Amino acid sequence: MEGGDTMNFVTRFFAINLVALTLTACGGGEGAGGIDAGANNNNPNSTPQPGQNNKTNSQAVTAAYNNAKSNMAACFGCHIAGGIAGGTNLILDINNDSFTLNALASYSSTFGRDTLLSKTVGQPFHAGGNVFGSRTSQAYLDLEQLLILLETSQQAGQPGNLAFTIESPSQTFRRASLYLTGTVPGRGQVLSLQNASDEALRSQILGLMNGEGFKNFLKNGANARLNSRHLITSTQGVAFYNKYYLPNTDSAGNRNTVRRDLAEEPLEIIANVVMNDRPYSEILTANYTMVSQYTDESYNTGLNLAPGEWRQAQNRGQDVKTSASFFRDATGASRITDFPHAGVLSTWAYLSKYPTTATNRNRARARWTMQHFLGFDIEKSATRAISITDVADEVNPTMNNPACTVCHQTMDPISGAFKFFHERVGYKASGTDSLDRRYRSRNPGVDWYQNMRPAGYGSSQVPSNADPLQWLAQRIVEDNRFAIGAVKFWWFAVFGEDVLDESAPRAQLEAQAALITALANSFRQNLNLKELLADMMMTRTFRASKKIDGSLDDNLLTVHMGARRLLTGYELKQKTQSLTGLVWGRTRPSLEREYKLLYGGANDVTIERRATTMSSMMYRVAERHAYNIGCAAVLLDFSLTQSQRRLFTEVENNTLNETAIRNQIVVLYERMLNRLVTINSTEVNQAYQLFLDLRQARINLGGSTRINEGIRCDNRMDGGSLNDPSFVLSPWRGMIIAMMTDPDYLYE
Repeated sequence: MEGGDTMNFVTRFFAINLVALTLTACGGGEGAGGIDAGANNNNPNSTPQPGQNNKTNSQAVTAAYNNAKSNMAACFGCHIAGGIAGGTNLILDINNDSFTLNALASYSSTFGRDTLLSKTVGQPFHAGGNVFGSRTSQAYLDLEQLLILLETSQQAGQPGNLAFTIESPSQTFRRASLYLTGTVPGRGQVLSLQNASDEALRSQILGLMNGEGFKNFLKNGANARLNSRHLITSTQGVAFYNKYYLPNTDSAGNRNTVRRDLAEEPLEIIANVVMNDRPYSEILTANYTMVSQYTDESYNTGLNLAPGEWRQAQNRGQDVKTSASFFRDATGASRITDFPHAGVLSTWAYLSKYPTTATNRNRARARWTMQHFLGFDIEKSATRAISITDVADEVNPTMNNPACTVCHQTMDPISGAFKFFHERVGYKASGTDSLDRRYRSRNPGVDWYQNMRPAGYGSSQVPSNADPLQWLAQRIVEDNRFAIGAVKFWWFAVFGEDVLDESAPRAQLEAQAALITALANSFRQNLNLKELLADMMMTRTFRASKKIDGSLDDNLLTVHMGARRLLTGYELKQKTQSLTGLVWGRTRPSLEREYKLLYGGANDVTIERRATTMSSMMYRVAERHAYNIGCAAVLLDFSLTQSQRRLFTEVENNTLNETAIRNQIVVLYERMLNRLVTINSTEVNQAYQLFLDLRQARINLGGSTRINEGIRCDNRMDGGSLNDPSFVLSPWRGMIIAMMTDPDYLYE
């Protein structure tokens, strides 16, 4: 094919809409997206390409460190193990250059170069005060040069081997807004942050953390870990709930609503804690639950809530006399239980997700509690026995066999803390305990299995005057690992992938572990989740954009994922609605209903993790989404006055002026793809030629001037006019569809 001008519009359409189904981990990899292989190079704060070989760059780091070190006496005086600043996230060693370089690179990568540099001049607050004088001092400039070199290092294994450009503050803010609120901020607000400092950017991200959109982020993020919404698609545990509680409600016809609200209960607890800036520990220690209009009837709260309202309340509604199959007290009388709340741990959705049996004895509940809230997977904590003789012990092996006790000595006391919650989830189903019938009949007068370790945590046992689960919750939040568990719990919601396991490249694994530790150390100071989320979004791991050198071995890079992740069906729906004002499926969003699983969603029962990479089936759904929305979006936008439009702010429905069209393409790149381009850039040249090709193809069809000639255009979504006398709406429709199926639209 000779040159771009002779390329037919179909070929150009797919050239501009290359879909890399095998995207690299860092937001689409080298040139992903098809339109702009050089995105993110317009950020004045991005680290420069070193343009040096590895040997030269290593020498440059050494020289820069020697220059900076001579002015860092005050730093080495405090930021050392056992020093005044020994409890901070920056620990140095004047006698170990490698250790210090790694510490500086890690801090800069985690919290931002600007944050570290600002500390040296006392801004923001620095307990050591202003040690470098000003931002123009030689000491400041030397340290800045060192940090830049660490960030751009290309040598394998060298400290700070990020080897990525960093996306601009405006791009980070836009992504943060989409994740945290479900909306794309206005173009003016985005561009105003293009050169913002790290401090200003972090403040803007924190400002996003309010309102219904942020609440949905919290609930969806928590559900991705807890799978609380299994109750919506599964009857597991619900039948027993109906027997315990449903007679308290006015109508059995509300059962589906009750089931839905039960699924939301633990998620509402988490959202309530975070939205009100309470210590994150309260998600487990809360002596209350959250109730809706129907669950408040079930729990006999007397609140009489309005539809959609959620409030804190006490459960006073459990009545174990509602079924002949359930145990009762000796008199056979109805018994309302004084229910002890332990935040998420005592909710019906959490307990029914991890049911127990007479032989499991709450061990599943213990295992997942440790994993969710301590970040500790007990199944990977010890080597499994290989020889059959290692597990041949028939005399209570979980108590006596070292091959078993290595895990059970940790797990079983926690299992015991759940002892009053029955396999059918209810609390003290027999009136005094929740033991299985056979064991109780043979061991009268006990409330836990005598051939297991007593309820406790580590070497501590639950006091006789304490509720076991409430006591356990307090021990968990006091554990040093609780902060690490919180970072790991929210990792998936922020980065769109699970924490790396042992199969990952060692450089990435070690860097991620260091990052998690640093984030946890900061979070531990005040247990404010909003601050943690902002810290996570300010890391270089979150903002890493494009490899500086495509020849670098991915296995040697310290950043695994970086900017842009595959949007969930919900996020894609929200993004499209924010940009176009339209929802595919209208009041019954297709991406959250009939196409949810096809687009990689989870049902929290058989599929517990949503897809994190695009499949061919998912891309077909994305195409259908684009084709259903594209035409209606154009009609709707042009039916509004120019000042009211979301997308077409530079042209009218008969504009053929090349400069105006190019300016409009620049706007669409920023709005649709979060990419900042210039009017004469290669990608705008390609897009403008696509516009001309699509328009000519529409003219060649002849006949009617209506936009739906030869294609389907559902104008019922907006009621806009289908008339296109200038043959301008059709090419804009094609442009919108091309961009909506671009990887940079689906990955953000």
